[in-house]
Amino acid sequence: MYRKHDAEFIVNRFRYGSLGMTASMDESGLAAFLVKIASNPPRVEGVFKRLQSAHWSDADDVANLFVKKMKERKNAVMAMVAKQKPSLIKPLSKCLDERWTTGGEYKMMDYLKAL
Repeated sequence: MYRKHDAEFIVNRFRYGSLGMTASMDESGLAAFLVKIASNPPRVEGVFKRLQSAHWSDADDVANLFVKKMKERKNAVMAMVAKQKPSLIKPLSKCLDERWTTGGEYKMMDYLKAL
């Protein structure tokens, strides 16, 4: 049961709100946590899929911060993750490209494509 809802539990630790409505999300904190668990790509992928489905307004910001932090601090880990779990790149790119996309988000998408 826990594994089925793991992504939801992770996201809920960084959001404030009730009744399915998010009033505020600690996007930076969630991105930093995802960097810490980056060596577990299925878990990270699950979180981004959860963000897409239930917290789409925060998904792009979390994805941008996550990719930026991975590029700056753990570039080799990000490259390894991209090779071991290429399916993670799709939800990351989708999060970055939904709604209005900033120049910084385009840069992170280009980085992901280059991996």
